[in-house]
Amino acid sequence: MKYGTLITLLFLVNIHSALGQQAETNAKSAEFYFNSGISVPKSHNNFAEFYDKSFNVGFGIGYDLSPSFLICFELAYNNFRLDGERFINSHENLKGTASEGDEAIYSFTVGTKARLSTSNDNIRPYLKVNFGFMHRKYEDLYVEAFDPDTSFVLPEDFDTSIMLHFGVGIDIKITKEFYLFGEAKLNHAFTKEESTQYIPLKVGILYRR
Repeated sequence: MKYGTLITLLFLVNIHSALGQQAETNAKSAEFYFNSGISVPKSHNNFAEFYDKSFNVGFGIGYDLSPSFLICFELAYNNFRLDGERFINSHENLKGTASEGDEAIYSFTVGTKARLSTSNDNIRPYLKVNFGFMHRKYEDLYVEAFDPDTSFVLPEDFDTSIMLHFGVGIDIKITKEFYLFGEAKLNHAFTKEESTQYIPLKVGILYRR
């Protein structure tokens, strides 16, 4: 009898906990966020050597699977500026200038966000893992050489590939429905010939309803 009562009590506690979690999930069912920041090229070698860090912008939507887990859909744009001087210096037999040739990366990913519990409900660190697609575009690269005396254009190019994101971040509550957040990711794209990696550092605002 005692065991039956204990099992019943545990069952009722679990039901109450599940209903509480479901109520929280229903009350806060989705989040919408916008962010911007800087992106740092990491690899492959030419990408990291010739391109400078530049800006990124992004937008995302997350839907609660539970109080701690969300499924997220994200769109992002990352821009990388070519360092013409480093590009020219890498070619021993070429003297001159290089201009334009910037690289743009557009991505769409789907993933999970795991919110970590802390003693302060206003601060929630989290982990992210995303999977999706990247479309990369190289602008025309113009080279004006004076030794030898010539000029040429490396035409724009395109590349689409599968990619993975691994990220960490923190949400900071500022009102009942609005949060500030900061996030760092390692983005790994399985591009042709060799993989491409870059690190977006982001700050943004998040709305939960």
